[in-house]
Amino acid sequence: MRLIKLDRVMFCLAMLVAETAFLISCTCCLAQVPDFSNPPRAGRPQNSQPQPKKPARPDASQQKAPVKRPAASNSKFPAPEVVTLETKDGVTLTCTWFAPEPAGLSEKPAGNTAAPTARVNAAGKSTAPFILLHDWDRSRADLLYLGRFLQLSGHAVIVPDFRGHGDSLAVAGSSKAIDRTRFRKKEMATLLADIEACKKFLMRKNDAGVLNIDLLNVAAVGKSAILAMQWAISDWSWAPVGSIKQGQDVKSLILIAPEQKLKGISAKPLLKHPLFVGGPADPLPLVVVYSALHPESVEESTEIYDGIKKGRARYAKMWREMMAERLKAKELAAGEDGPEDSETKVAALPPRIDPMRTFVSGPVPRETKPGSELIGSSDSQGVFRFIDTFVKQAVLSRQAAYPWQKRLDN
Repeated sequence: MRLIKLDRVMFCLAMLVAETAFLISCTCCLAQVPDFSNPPRAGRPQNSQPQPKKPARPDASQQKAPVKRPAASNSKFPAPEVVTLETKDGVTLTCTWFAPEPAGLSEKPAGNTAAPTARVNAAGKSTAPFILLHDWDRSRADLLYLGRFLQLSGHAVIVPDFRGHGDSLAVAGSSKAIDRTRFRKKEMATLLADIEACKKFLMRKNDAGVLNIDLLNVAAVGKSAILAMQWAISDWSWAPVGSIKQGQDVKSLILIAPEQKLKGISAKPLLKHPLFVGGPADPLPLVVVYSALHPESVEESTEIYDGIKKGRARYAKMWREMMAERLKAKELAAGEDGPEDSETKVAALPPRIDPMRTFVSGPVPRETKPGSELIGSSDSQGVFRFIDTFVKQAVLSRQAAYPWQKRLDN
């Protein structure tokens, strides 16, 4: 009987322990239940993670601009303007004109104001102009992002459609559209008139004080690199008449994934011209930009780069020999001994334009695109900055040597 009573007591104690454990576990579970006293609104995500905000809808001015201006409002920059030009042989060219920032609105650059990358368009007359040339079988649309970027960096830019391309299909006295597929060497020579028409447009802007034509830069994509080189040679063939300039305005060439052949025209003879490899005068600052991972661009661009590099090495040697002779003559005239020392001194001197500093290979990492795609979107700003920096270092750093002057009224 006592055993039965003891079993009942033990059973009651066990039940009491079980109930206590159950109550404790319920309390822990209740502590993990979310508080629904303030239920979420309909359509609101019911989780504790904050949801990302929707990006603000861009305003109309940003939608018009192909490239956003870095870290500043672009409201004071004129919108791109479509202009039509007539060549000397009657072709109507359609172009996009990126006017520079109006005079008096420039901002002082932050940081080191002595750096050659400082913006320089306070009065318009120190603004560098660009002519951008699209690849064969393409259109000016490929270069509008680059044009906008250069505009917002302080330059003036015109981007034409070559005849037979894009919207440049009409010629005076003919109802037929220009068919570029029928172009041969004779017709190809007429494309230089398209570039000349762009320069005439820029010269009118020069005389209006909007820019300085003597700081002209030409950028060309793919096969049009050949046309750019031909036209630069033509521009430099016009010597000044007294104090009046007729040409020699191109101050740099930017070749973007250049190619060596176009409709039977080869770039190889051009690579030996003194304008590119040096001669009586300094060679023209020139840069090659290409995609390091695009096999065709690497092959073509490297051959052009190496061809000019060899010529510039010969120029550097010639320049040092000339300077050594002058230094020897100066020392002998002064009665100084040891003319051999002059050779040592001059051997350490670079030409006034160091070919390996102003002629730079610009491979773009992690890109497998040909020239037109390499600069055809707002994602190409790394390439754009490379071009802008090159021009500011190679051309604008020496702008004091190219003062503004009126041209068409002379």
